[in-house]
Amino acid sequence: MYMETVHNEDTWYKLDTAAKLYPAILSPKQASVFRLSCILKEPVDPEILQTALTVTIRRYPSFNVRLKRGIFWFYFEMNEKLPVVRPESVYPCQLIDPKENNDFLFQVSWFESRINLEIFHGIADGSGGIEFLKTLVYYYLLLQGKNIQTLGMILTLETKVDPEETENSFHRYYDPLFQTSRAEEKAYHFSGSALPQHQLRLIHGLIPVEELLNKARAYQTTVTEYLTAVLIKAFFIADGGKGDPDEIVKISVPINLRKLFPSKTVRNFSFYVNVGERFKNKQNGFDSLLSTVREQMKDQMQKDKISSRMNPNVSLEKNAAIQVVPLDIKQALIKQVHRIIGDDLFTCSLSNLGVVSIPETMSSYISRFDFSLSISERIPLNCSVCSSNGIVSFTFSSSLKETSVEQAFFRLLAADQLPVTIESNQG
Repeated sequence: MYMETVHNEDTWYKLDTAAKLYPAILSPKQASVFRLSCILKEPVDPEILQTALTVTIRRYPSFNVRLKRGIFWFYFEMNEKLPVVRPESVYPCQLIDPKENNDFLFQVSWFESRINLEIFHGIADGSGGIEFLKTLVYYYLLLQGKNIQTLGMILTLETKVDPEETENSFHRYYDPLFQTSRAEEKAYHFSGSALPQHQLRLIHGLIPVEELLNKARAYQTTVTEYLTAVLIKAFFIADGGKGDPDEIVKISVPINLRKLFPSKTVRNFSFYVNVGERFKNKQNGFDSLLSTVREQMKDQMQKDKISSRMNPNVSLEKNAAIQVVPLDIKQALIKQVHRIIGDDLFTCSLSNLGVVSIPETMSSYISRFDFSLSISERIPLNCSVCSSNGIVSFTFSSSLKETSVEQAFFRLLAADQLPVTIESNQG
């Protein structure tokens, strides 16, 4: 066990606006953890990986923290311990216990040629997490003696930490005069027989990037819109005619706000749009479904609409009356609000991290990246996507024994002439 300490200046952070949700809803059934994995072309050397992590953590002060309980809010303070690499031994995206993890809120593990980075959503979103993993893999390959360069695509110790990297960007773009309600109609929820406790099944579907891009172009749509429409249709098929005609399958699509509001933060800076279709319209055909998805995405993705829906979160955070409410009461309130404007409003999430950009000198040592989400009691199935090295990796995370949604989804892609390779963490 590594017992060294990292000496840092005495620094603490407020949780960012999105992060304040996660301690309130945290439980073994809602871990709020996501996994980013890099599959190398050679087996992982755990000692070199440990050294690489020891270097990497010095570059990311907002990861080098532990969660502390205040009177009114949780907060982060610098963690002077060192994170420890361990062999993968549990199912993916489980609750991270800081007491067993040197107080850190992320965990690095390895299995054969795969490096896993699992992150409690309170410290970062997928975009921030992938920057950390890219740095970790860079130092790992460098310490192996590989001839690689950053080409300005990797954050390293040679690049000074920009204050923007640790900012709460929700505050920077907050406009108290520009707000709207986030009330929505409740969504259909898929259910089935639960896997044994703490088990999470991952099914990866691997698709050539060019094939998927060409398919989306043929439909005159984006990859995310196309996959969202296919996913909605998969739920229609998997339901087997049991759904109420007026019920609506809604897919929650996280949005990387950095593309709308310039920001360098590696903390949370994402929001979402919910798009869907009713069971009574499931016979209308795929082109009609895709058109509905495309129209809803175009409407909701307008910058002013996203801004007006995310601003109420900051207003609540800044409210003087709320500020002085004791933490336990705040936590109960946040948990209740989350159910009303959170899990009740969508069937499943589909998070597309996009292209993981790495220098060509690094990509020759890497097969691909994967991205996986945890689930919750209300949402037992989630989906995530990323692409790298010419491969799109689409991942289903599920706590259900049934695989009817996954089967329907991949059969729909195959019927649409897309070549899909399937991998799973279960036999």
